[in-house]
Amino acid sequence: MKDEEFRSPGAKGGRRRPHGETALYQIKPQPDAAGRVATVYLRWTDPETKETIEIKQPIETPDLAATFADELPRLWWDAVVVEFAEILRANPWANDSTLAGVAEEAERVSGKLAGDKDVAEFVELLRKSTRIPRAE
Repeated sequence: MKDEEFRSPGAKGGRRRPHGETALYQIKPQPDAAGRVATVYLRWTDPETKETIEIKQPIETPDLAATFADELPRLWWDAVVVEFAEILRANPWANDSTLAGVAEEAERVSGKLAGDKDVAEFVELLRKSTRIPRAE
């Protein structure tokens, strides 16, 4: 979305389904980075009150976790699922990732989400995907 479209209710990308969504952005700061690395702007309309709400939040280097193991398991899980999708899409940002690596990460986080049938099913899908021969 272009900056000038951010406050336009008719802009593409401005309308979403009536359930929660998660947007993930990978940030790779330089090893000696310090201070502000980003500012997140969010804008939405409350479905009940129809009130438009807008917030902005700076992200500083101390806000960044060293690993996903430091984060909430559901956020960690979301990142695993996204990485799998990026590999399937052949996204250049996922060139260093492998299905086996994603499956290993999924196994680790799934222990923190025990009892979630969707997580268990996805882990099994990942296990199976690692056994499929890759096309040359």
